[in-house]
Amino acid sequence: MLDMTSNLMLSDIMELENLKQMVEYKITTSIDAMFSSSIVTPWPPFATKQKGRNHLETAKTNKFKDTEAKVRLRIYERRSRQKRHNTMLTMKTTVAVLETHLKKLCQGQQNATNSLIYMISELTMEATSLANHNYNLRKVLDDHHFFHLTLQLEYNCRETTTDSVVEELFDLQMPCSWRPIEETTCLRIMRDSFLEIVAFSNSDDFVSSGLEICGWREKRKLVNNNVNFMFHKRFAKDCSEDLATRSWKMRAVQDQVTRYFGHSLAVKVEVLQRFQNDVVVVRRKIKHTVDGWVHHTIYLLFRTTTPDGHLVCIRDMNPTDTDDLHLMSGSVSECVIWSKAFIWWKFTKLPEAEGQRMGGFEVEYGGSLGSATQADAAYWLREVLVLALRWENLVVGPLITLG
Repeated sequence: MLDMTSNLMLSDIMELENLKQMVEYKITTSIDAMFSSSIVTPWPPFATKQKGRNHLETAKTNKFKDTEAKVRLRIYERRSRQKRHNTMLTMKTTVAVLETHLKKLCQGQQNATNSLIYMISELTMEATSLANHNYNLRKVLDDHHFFHLTLQLEYNCRETTTDSVVEELFDLQMPCSWRPIEETTCLRIMRDSFLEIVAFSNSDDFVSSGLEICGWREKRKLVNNNVNFMFHKRFAKDCSEDLATRSWKMRAVQDQVTRYFGHSLAVKVEVLQRFQNDVVVVRRKIKHTVDGWVHHTIYLLFRTTTPDGHLVCIRDMNPTDTDDLHLMSGSVSECVIWSKAFIWWKFTKLPEAEGQRMGGFEVEYGGSLGSATQADAAYWLREVLVLALRWENLVVGPLITLG
């Protein structure tokens, strides 16, 4: 009986131990499955050398290494993407700021350019207005100066000369011995003068210094007591008929003649005969206010159009040189000095240059002056340049251009 009981107890104890071992095995297996790591799996002792290869442990180790490298790679790639993203955001922000500054600068520059253009336009209009105002003031000043000069000359003449002398010097009434010339004779003189001007302009027998004086180029020749000269200058202005008209008036109208010859000469003119509005015979008396010499001239003054411009010419018809014209019926007084004059203004239109707003023209101021003495010839040689400059000031006027 006791033996049976003992056997039962031993068998129960053995079953309990087997059950305990099974439970521990299952727990260990579950833990290994959850944590496949060297921390959980014990390493074999260093003294113990296992024979052969444990393929399961090698695969687990390689798998762990691959997983750890991939984790580091993913972390590196994530950081790189984040860094590139931040860099792109910074660059976009910088570009936006620079574009804003550039836009502001462009707008400011455009506004400044518009303001400069507006200021230049206003200055141009102001310059034009001032030029017109200056021209009007100069004209008023010239008229005022001419009035005072006339009064001064009148006063000087009344103080220094008697009434008989004044009447003798400046009495230019129609002379009783004057006989008008025929129209055919006038046309012949005009034709001969035009041919002489063409030959005179094409001649090369002149002396020139090669210099330009206020834009005027000069050619001259002194033959005995005759002064032959030519002056040329170009102007950036339209060649209109008004230039020829004003030049013509400077030798036919009294106030224009006085302004043209200046203060050193007292000039008196009178129209003796008129063929047309632009063809007249003029008698002129010139007295030098300093030296006192007096010159007389009777000349034909005409203007005409040419194929390339206009022409204004003065041709003397003095009774001492033109006996065939029979200008004077009586004898010429020996005390009267008759001066020779052959003067012309030739206006030639220049071909229009590309890009110019207006055309231009060239003035040829030439002639031949004859004097009684060598001193008179030298005086007129100096005077012709002054007359050219005075003509430019009175006829053409100042040319103000804004570039």
